[in-house]
Amino acid sequence: MVAVLQTTTIAVGMVTQATPQPSPTQPPRYIDPSVVSPGLIGFVLFVGLGIAVVLLWLSMNRHLKKVNFDDGSGAGNGAEESDPGAGRDTD
Repeated sequence: MVAVLQTTTIAVGMVTQATPQPSPTQPPRYIDPSVVSPGLIGFVLFVGLGIAVVLLWLSMNRHLKKVNFDDGSGAGNGAEESDPGAGRDTD
């Protein structure tokens, strides 16, 4: 009988206990990584980098068109043309 009374007291105590309520303060904000985006600043920087790459590529093409690639000359030919008397024996 004592065991039944103890069990009944425990069961009544569990039922009558107040259920915990959420606190009235706001919980910390959770930022979902799949929802975060770079926004307007990221878009402007990305477009700016794209424009800079295109302008640099166009500038490189203009400079390479000015270069004269002489197929028949070697590296040593330029030095010989600058000083025609170099390497000759004058005796």
